[in-house]
Amino acid sequence: MSENLNTCQDPLDQSVSTRSCEETGTEHEEKMNAQQFDGKVVVITGAGSGIGRALALNLAKRGARLALSDIDTEGLAETVPGPKHSART
Repeated sequence: MSENLNTCQDPLDQSVSTRSCEETGTEHEEKMNAQQFDGKVVVITGAGSGIGRALALNLAKRGARLALSDIDTEGLAETVPGPKHSART
């Protein structure tokens, strides 16, 4: 089976590239998502629990630098464990 190579427009960055239009979306999306947040600073309030915590953990995996806050300092400490992080209250 031959690979179907076409000119495809990437909906995330509006660029046009020659890649397999059959390429799995997951591989391409993961690559693009990592590039979008690598080295970027993201501010998240409510990062001590729930959606805020989930968002913080997800973006950290994608290379984002995080500025987190929450009124629940214990919950926030659970979101950001370890001595390598700089936590200020």
